[in-house]
Amino acid sequence: MKFLISQDYHAMTITPVNGTILVQQGNREFNKLYEKVFPDTKQGMSDAYTWAAGIALGWDKWQDEEWEARHVA
Repeated sequence: MKFLISQDYHAMTITPVNGTILVQQGNREFNKLYEKVFPDTKQGMSDAYTWAAGIALGWDKWQDEEWEARHVA
């Protein structure tokens, strides 16, 4: 079973996979889809939502590195 949180291309999708959940979240500014795996637990789901929100807003630490690489003076 796959859960789509929004109809937007950059929406978060959650896919259960063998005791884990695969979370995909896009970011408009980077035009990129990010993926991360979390345990299929209440805490894992909470962590997944927090991570996806950070990705959508561009607040993840990896995105800082991508931003700097794109905007080198």
